[in-house]
Amino acid sequence: MSVGWSEDEVEYIYTQALVAYGVPLPKTGNSNAILQKNSAADIIISIFSFALLGTLVTAMISLFFGIIEYAFPDKLTDYFVYTSRSESIHYATAALIIGLPLYSLSMYVWFKRFRESGEKKESSLTRGITYAVLLLSTMALAGDLITVIYTYLQGEITARFFLKAIVVLCISGVVFGFYFLERKKIQYKKDVSRNTFRFFGLSVSIIVIIGILFGFIATGSPETARKKAFDNRRSEDLSALEYCIQVYTERYKRLPENIQALKTFSDISYCPAVTDPETGSMYEYSIVSQLQRKDTVLEGEFEMCAYFAFDTTQEKLTETPMNNKWQIHSKGKYCSKLSITATDTTENQAQITPFPK
Repeated sequence: MSVGWSEDEVEYIYTQALVAYGVPLPKTGNSNAILQKNSAADIIISIFSFALLGTLVTAMISLFFGIIEYAFPDKLTDYFVYTSRSESIHYATAALIIGLPLYSLSMYVWFKRFRESGEKKESSLTRGITYAVLLLSTMALAGDLITVIYTYLQGEITARFFLKAIVVLCISGVVFGFYFLERKKIQYKKDVSRNTFRFFGLSVSIIVIIGILFGFIATGSPETARKKAFDNRRSEDLSALEYCIQVYTERYKRLPENIQALKTFSDISYCPAVTDPETGSMYEYSIVSQLQRKDTVLEGEFEMCAYFAFDTTQEKLTETPMNNKWQIHSKGKYCSKLSITATDTTENQAQITPFPK
């Protein structure tokens, strides 16, 4: 090489010399087949690990965002939340419990394959995907910092926003740092200690465990979640029944005598939901005052009751549609008196069809 031979020329001449010396050659096709199998396995492991990485990152963001929103409620932004926050926390917890061990196992196999074969080269596809992850994590870091500074200059930064920004910053930083060291180890053959990657895995595992514990504190145990789901169903049923009674009254110009009368009322599809989803008992319904004519309007009042497992009157926020007032209730038997009106014009009265008792 010092007198002008290139590295490729030296390698070629050296190979020819070994052949001329009599070094045995592999059978035709064996070497290529083995290399192709190794390459395909590497690609499958790599794609599987990156798919798990996306799931884990999304789950961690959802989990910690849900915890932050629970600890620092914002009535301005949470007023229009239509889905239960506990659902996203539970799904994120499940994804982390299953995804993190699988991701750790896939990365262990990935490093082991290159550790056992020091001269092994990875495919261009896996290398390209890794650099794409590095690029995305770098963009996330930069975008997060820009957003924090912009929001601060606008005077709108809050503890809740600041903590969310820290979550994104930390997750992006961990991903970037891990794959930056992975490139040094796999691609550039640098001496990166195995304990360094173990430290990454242990740190992330501890953070995930802490997040899951706080998630249980925010949402309660599975039994608590089931009871809350029953309460949400009761609230939805009572809201639907209230609407059904309103339609019934507008149609027949009188309040239904009992809640069972709604079972035969087919004008809308909500009426059959008249029983408690857990106990199967009938929701309580009573007429407080019959319809009274006031000018061209009929006014009356009725009461509905149900038994709830939790008290939501002191909750920080309502996580349900703003038009469902039944979501705010006390524990045990909860009743609400509701006013109702119906039009009472001569034209409408002529169209009334007697409803059979």
